[in-house]
Amino acid sequence: AVISSDDVTLVGGALQQTTVNEDTDVTVTCTADAEPVADLMWTGPQGEVNSGGQLQFDPILRADSGNYTCVASNNIKGQLRSNDVTLEVTVNYPASIDPIASVTVDEFDDVTLTCTADSNPEPSPDSFKWTSMDGTGIPGTLSNNGFTSTGNINDITYLQAGMYTCTASNGIGDAATAGTEVTVEYRPKFYPPPDPYPAAIGADVSMECSAFAVPDTITFTWSKNGTTLTNSSRFTLQSSGETSVLTITSVEEGDYGTYNCTAANDKGESTTTRALQPLGPPGKPTGLTVLSKNAEFVVEVTWTAGFNGGLDTTHTVQLKKEGSDQWMDVGRQQETVSQQRPTFDMSLNLKGQKAGDYQLRINASNDQGFALSDPVDLKLEGNKTLYGKITRDVDWNAALEDKTSPEFEEEARVWEGNLDKVFEHFIGYEGVSITEFSEGSIVGKFEAVVAQSESELAIAAFETQVTSGSVGDLTNVKADSSISQTKPETPDPSSDNTTIFIAVGVCAAVLVAIIVVVVVMVMRRKAAKTKKDPEHRMALAVRPTSITQLNGIANPGLDESPENAYAEVPSNGEAQALGANPYDDVNFERDEQTAATPAAAAGPVDPNVQYATVNKNKDNGPADPSTVYAQVNKPKKDQPTPIVDPSSEYATVDKSKKKKKDVPPPAEDPSAQYSEVKKDKSKKKKKDVPPPAEDPSAQYSEVKKGKKKDKKASPPPGPDVVYSEVKKDKKDKKDKKKPSPAKKPPVAKKPGKNEERLYDEVPQGAAGATGEENPYEDPADSMPKQKNPQGLIYAELSDFQVKPAKPPPKPVPPKPRYQDEPTEYASINWNASRRRAQEQSQSGSTTDDETPVTMI
Repeated sequence: AVISSDDVTLVGGALQQTTVNEDTDVTVTCTADAEPVADLMWTGPQGEVNSGGQLQFDPILRADSGNYTCVASNNIKGQLRSNDVTLEVTVNYPASIDPIASVTVDEFDDVTLTCTADSNPEPSPDSFKWTSMDGTGIPGTLSNNGFTSTGNINDITYLQAGMYTCTASNGIGDAATAGTEVTVEYRPKFYPPPDPYPAAIGADVSMECSAFAVPDTITFTWSKNGTTLTNSSRFTLQSSGETSVLTITSVEEGDYGTYNCTAANDKGESTTTRALQPLGPPGKPTGLTVLSKNAEFVVEVTWTAGFNGGLDTTHTVQLKKEGSDQWMDVGRQQETVSQQRPTFDMSLNLKGQKAGDYQLRINASNDQGFALSDPVDLKLEGNKTLYGKITRDVDWNAALEDKTSPEFEEEARVWEGNLDKVFEHFIGYEGVSITEFSEGSIVGKFEAVVAQSESELAIAAFETQVTSGSVGDLTNVKADSSISQTKPETPDPSSDNTTIFIAVGVCAAVLVAIIVVVVVMVMRRKAAKTKKDPEHRMALAVRPTSITQLNGIANPGLDESPENAYAEVPSNGEAQALGANPYDDVNFERDEQTAATPAAAAGPVDPNVQYATVNKNKDNGPADPSTVYAQVNKPKKDQPTPIVDPSSEYATVDKSKKKKKDVPPPAEDPSAQYSEVKKDKSKKKKKDVPPPAEDPSAQYSEVKKGKKKDKKASPPPGPDVVYSEVKKDKKDKKDKKKPSPAKKPPVAKKPGKNEERLYDEVPQGAAGATGEENPYEDPADSMPKQKNPQGLIYAELSDFQVKPAKPPPKPVPPKPRYQDEPTEYASINWNASRRRAQEQSQSGSTTDDETPVTMI
């Protein structure tokens, strides 16, 4: 036999079995191998079913279950021959539940609920159960055959009354359900009592009493102090259904107190109280809670009002910074007398406050007083964005790549709703948004904003959800779901181009820098070459000096010994004035960078340059020392320190050329101060010129040429003359194109009160000193008041008026005696013109016949 259906196909065997589900189409075919051909016939539980080889069920029902036999027969040589095969057919069908009668019980009775099911196979034990109205299962048992379930409720209360449901399922089709109503009868119960009833003397008041019960026929009575109240001129009682109202007209002092309300039905009675009292202050607000806050310091709070005392009440939200005693008002809500303990929700804008820790409270007040709530803590702070991703093992939808697609918006809404469940209990939570979906299977990236102080807790809450395997209702892949306070880097498609642009810019900047460096180096080399070229150097010349003796006193420093390092001077004992100025042209030091010659303008000294400058004097008249300025170089440590007049300053000027031996010395000018220059390169002085008498109005400087290591002692100074010495180093002899500047002579120690001052300022020159008369009053007044930042001492040669330099076309100056001398020395005299020159330099003004002079 061959049995075929939508579910099974069986071939051969004496007894066959098959199981099919109810309401399916089944065809069973029986075949026989015989000669002559056999006749086939089917028989079933109800007898013969049909003739032929097929058994048909369209559809098969649970009643069709049973044994079916196929009989094959033929006739051989007049004898009937037969054979058969039997098929056991089992029909499975879903569970069904027999109807269940309703149940009525008294409160606190025990209740048993019974449910009987019919199915093949029997219902599974886990699915066969009783549940209450809210879906909560109730304890129960199953019968031995598995088709009956009982549920037990002990001490049932009125709250447990309602519909109970029995459910059964065997996995075929839908589960079967059936319900029954459980009614619990009980005596009246009162709704939660209201606040006391406040009333003023002479006012009317109504007090209400409400109850519920099963059965719901309720009778109300009122009493006070054991006395039942009835309708009267001042008392009125009205009852309807579940409510009774007692009204008192023109309240008197004796009416205040407690009233009893009694409600009764067939199951019993119950009593409650109502209070009548005078007007009073409000009760304490309760339940103050911070619901939310954000980085803009907008805070949502809620609280519940207390008893209002029978008056309109104002609720003021107050804020106090931690550590302060001062409360400030930040919000207000009004409560009317008709409201009974309302709950308020309020948004506070605290943008004017600074971040920090605060406390909030509610101050409820009316005409009779006030009451304060318990304070709660509040932290005003910025927010923190958390960056996370959730990976789900679900099929990828390419439409999620488009953030504007409906699929993206719908999927993002579902994900955000589940993330809300994770973070919404944090008061600083401001929301979450899905930023993108990507494949693998689906990876959703999100950003959640919480308060800074809650960020760690929010991360922990998310990680707990991920560890559990689901974020809200979203199952997730633990290893590929994460959250962090650091924003992940997002690849920028234009980053490659940006990198190229930056690299090109850097290369260009480096190339420009190299070009600039090369140009600067070339210019410096040219400048150095120009500096070495003697044709480009500017000659420095200072009027040579003569030396006289002081009133016949011998000058030991001017003898004819070989150790005398001073040049010869006239020996007639007095200065001879020259009829012409041999120094026709004296140039300024050339600027090595700009090749310009500084103008003779008054101004501050430049402390960063060491040079000597002598102004021109081309009028062929007597030399005016007020036009000559010199800067004194610092002395070396190993140079001897000569004694100098503390009331005077000395300056040295480098020699740039060799002196010519064939130039006769000019006559001395008795009105000037001079410095003496030695011109003999062999360190020998001329012996045919006796030393002249010393000039008491002059100051002298000494030039000693020789190597740096020359340890020869300089001649001892005379008692009345002070000298300064400058050495010329070895390098100057070798490189005559680049002579070293002379060194600054150190200044001698200032003499004490009892020491003799040899030289003082001569306001009118050396010629003004006659006999033993001392015309110098206070040389300190004309001395420089301070030194420059490098510690150099600057001196001015005074008593000259600077005349404007008129650049003639290449003048040919007469050759002075010491034109080729590498170094010239100038003695300095300070007088009143020094003070005048300083004042003009500071004010920047000059007279018509004066030209400003640069102070250095």
